[in-house]
Amino acid sequence: MKKTALAGRCGIYCGACDFYLAIENPEIKPDLSRAISVDEKDIHCTGCGDLDDTSWGMGCKTAACCKENQVEYCFECNEFPCQELKKMASDDYPHHHSAIENLKQMKQNGIPEWLEQQANRWSCPNCGKEFSWYREHCRKCGSKVKSCREGA
Repeated sequence: MKKTALAGRCGIYCGACDFYLAIENPEIKPDLSRAISVDEKDIHCTGCGDLDDTSWGMGCKTAACCKENQVEYCFECNEFPCQELKKMASDDYPHHHSAIENLKQMKQNGIPEWLEQQANRWSCPNCGKEFSWYREHCRKCGSKVKSCREGA
C-alpha cells in the first residue's frame, strides 16, 4: 500500500473508514458485516488511493471522474469544487461534509501534512488507537472521542 492511499481523491480520510480499519482490526468485521448486510469476506479496502478489484470503493464515481479529467485529486481539477462534489459534501453522510475543506487543506499544505493531521484527528487522544468516523468511544480504552457528527 502506498502512503498516500489513505487520502481519498474526494478529500475523505480513508484511515477512519471501517472498511479500511477492518484490515488491521478484524474484530470489527462481524458487526460491520451485520450492520450493512455484507459478507465479511467482502469487507476489504486499502484506501481510495490504492483501489484494486476487491476494494470496497471500487466503482467510485469520483475516482472515475478524476481519471477522466487526468487528475489525482479533485482539488487539481479546473472545475473544483464541482456540483457533484458539492452534492456529496452536503449529503446525509456526516463524514462527507468536510470533503471540500479537506481538499483545500490538501492543496494548501500538501498530502503528507494533511495525512498526518488526519491520523492525529482520528486517533484516541488518550491511548492513540485509531477510530472510525462514527465512533463515540475508543474501542481500546473506552475514552470519549469526537465523531464526524461533532464536526472537525
